[in-house]
Amino acid sequence: MVKKQSNSEIQLTPSRLSEALRIMLPHSMNVLVCGAPGLGKTDIIFQACKACDMEVVMFHPVISDPTDFKGMPGLVKGNDGEFKAEFFTFSNLKNLIHCDKPTVAFADDLGQAPPLVQAAWMQLVLGGRLEDKKISPLVTFLSATNRKEDKAGVQGILEPLKSRFVTIVELVSDVDDWLAWARRNDIHPFVRAYVRFKGASALHDFQASNDMTNSPSPRTVKHASDIVKISREVSDPLLRVLLSGATGTGWATEFMSFRQVFSKLPKLAAIVSAPKKAPVPSDESAKFAIIEGLLDKVSGTYIDPFMEYILRFPKEFQAWFYEQIKDMHPELVRTQAMTTWASKNGV
Repeated sequence: MVKKQSNSEIQLTPSRLSEALRIMLPHSMNVLVCGAPGLGKTDIIFQACKACDMEVVMFHPVISDPTDFKGMPGLVKGNDGEFKAEFFTFSNLKNLIHCDKPTVAFADDLGQAPPLVQAAWMQLVLGGRLEDKKISPLVTFLSATNRKEDKAGVQGILEPLKSRFVTIVELVSDVDDWLAWARRNDIHPFVRAYVRFKGASALHDFQASNDMTNSPSPRTVKHASDIVKISREVSDPLLRVLLSGATGTGWATEFMSFRQVFSKLPKLAAIVSAPKKAPVPSDESAKFAIIEGLLDKVSGTYIDPFMEYILRFPKEFQAWFYEQIKDMHPELVRTQAMTTWASKNGV
């Protein structure tokens, strides 16, 4: 049985990981990020590098050879007419030697790489050099890896290599972080509402398996959203099959039931024209669903009737709606409806 590698003492949510990287990268601090597949490690690293205005040179050690990190051997004729062996740099290694601006050397899926490749990477991380090749001082090293229990082909990372990183952190999922990202990245409101209603298990319930099945993770839930976007072209039985293939049977079955909630919700036009009369659903899942739908349509034109309608919801839903508006559209917080609610509720 594979020992669980998760350690709550080093776990960071996506927003906290992004914050940590944005602080550490400008100080040339090397970081190793581990975590289950599908959490978005690579995307977060690229976003942090962009925020720090740093170039990224990406390596894939799992399909690399040690020569990718030390150069290709060849014979060179010296001034004395004698031939000597020399390693010729190429591709990404050459970029690290000659870069002229802050750059991140990023090794993805490092734990899947064979020991010889890890050892070559270790020499670069340790002293910024391998044999006679010296890496630019503008280079910072980042690496990402899955864990052994993830059945992702990870055999482990060499102990001396682990200690070459300033810190090792583990990325974990977080519903609030994901929802903020999902609204910015066009994730379908039905999927957002389902995750908000069901909680963490609907976002990440990774089950490593040798079978041809998937389980919920931020990556596979995003795939489910893509499928839901074309659901008008797909029969319900086929939709259930496609969603099961994306996120697993349990997720798909519960989502299909949740999806029926949306057919009973009041239409946008009814809320805009008569916010005090449009029906308020009694079911909690329907309340989540309708708020996610409103957040997709909110604007300066609609904020007053939307807020008037939301005032008929329980306080916790009102507060949630307000917080999402503040995060997504801070300019709307200054509207009359929003300032009035904030004043009455001590926000």
